[in-house]
Amino acid sequence: MLNELSHGQRERLTYIDFCLQFFGSIARNDLIQRFQMGLASCSRDFATYKELAPDNLVLKHETKRYYRTEAFQPVFDHDGERALSYFSKHAALELPLGRSSVVAAVDLINVAPAIIAALTRAITANQAVAIEYASLSSGLSQREIVPHAFLNSGHRWHVRAFDRKSKQFRDFVCTRITSIQAATSDPDAHEQPQHDIEWNTDVTLNLVPHPKHQHPKAIELDYQMQHQQLELTLRVAEAKYLLRFWNVDVTAEATLDPNVCHLWLKNSDSLIRDEKVATVLTLAPGNKGQGSKND
Repeated sequence: MLNELSHGQRERLTYIDFCLQFFGSIARNDLIQRFQMGLASCSRDFATYKELAPDNLVLKHETKRYYRTEAFQPVFDHDGERALSYFSKHAALELPLGRSSVVAAVDLINVAPAIIAALTRAITANQAVAIEYASLSSGLSQREIVPHAFLNSGHRWHVRAFDRKSKQFRDFVCTRITSIQAATSDPDAHEQPQHDIEWNTDVTLNLVPHPKHQHPKAIELDYQMQHQQLELTLRVAEAKYLLRFWNVDVTAEATLDPNVCHLWLKNSDSLIRDEKVATVLTLAPGNKGQGSKND
């Protein structure tokens, strides 16, 4: 039957399948808005999808939405890496996660689509999940987390979540989650994203060429600096990875090797004195702190 579908209908059915896989539900209006189509055509597409996979979805009349069933098996192949990249570009326009749930992406490395799909469904539904997680500090363990966002460190994707074990908001590397299922209890008020200080607090970084580098003009051109400076305002949770990824020297006197650290954080002194943003320095080269809240 799949071979008999037109290109347009295949695209629409793929979108239905995608929403069920990654968000857990879809309404007729979602399809209508996405493809600028009429109600009759939309109804035919859902009927066709039900012929292809009758056990994949169930309509709840009280919400007028189709929901993913426990027996769901994707009809089409969905790549978890491409899904996150898509979310980062289009979530603000049309996806249930919303603007603040995905922070800009680079290419993912071997992230299992089923793990990403389970996490996005949990974020969409505001649910806690039980995971098996391989941590660098404590090895393989069972955790319950309340995920609320994704962010990319420059090297890999993390899910931002409240960790019930440490009772803190932390970053979990997506590739280290080996299994995931629904937790037995719903999130409490203090586990909600509005209480995640690092996620909800912005910090301004004043980046300049390393003062001891012989050719600062080349660095200015690399980073398209204006007036010999690059000023960035980011979430604390995101900025700490940027400092590490770009090897930014955060020492007060710019004491690190300028051939390794091309950038220097000019305002590190003021940041370290501010309790709300001081954790931005925890992963950076030259930091003397005690580590960061991530696994």
